[in-house]
Amino acid sequence: MGQFSDETLMARYSALRDEASFTELFSRYAVLLRKFHGRGLWVAADAEDLTQQTFVQVHRARRDFDSGRSFRTWVFAIALNVKRDYLRREGRRLRPVTLESDVAEPPPGEPATVARDTVRGALALLPAAQSAILQARWIDEKPYEAIAREFRTSVGAAKVRVHRALKRLRKLLE
Repeated sequence: MGQFSDETLMARYSALRDEASFTELFSRYAVLLRKFHGRGLWVAADAEDLTQQTFVQVHRARRDFDSGRSFRTWVFAIALNVKRDYLRREGRRLRPVTLESDVAEPPPGEPATVARDTVRGALALLPAAQSAILQARWIDEKPYEAIAREFRTSVGAAKVRVHRALKRLRKLLE
């Protein structure tokens, strides 16, 4: 199954209920999702539970998946919602976010250097679409051209969306 893209595997699972495709997606994403869910939490078992809940939601939403879109973006949007719901239910917030004090002023439109784990925690508090586009630009370090293709928009619109998401992220970091 390793020769299939994530999008193809999800399409096969959605259309055919192909359990091998789902198992392959789980093996590709479980570790990434555990790391994502573990940020900002103190108990490792909580991250494992949230990862399992994410895959339950993937199963429930399988018919909503658009095979023309990025599976990675879709699954992380689901993971963000699962983590946000968990934090609300528990009445908890992520660890406080702090900027490094000795960082030079960033160029206009660029974020200040912040510990990646801290930023990822703050990303969980953003709307899924904004978090996904920032993940693509700043964590995955994709060029705007690739982001525009992934989000099916123009390069200019991708830049605007990143800028707006950064503004909102900065407010959270303050």
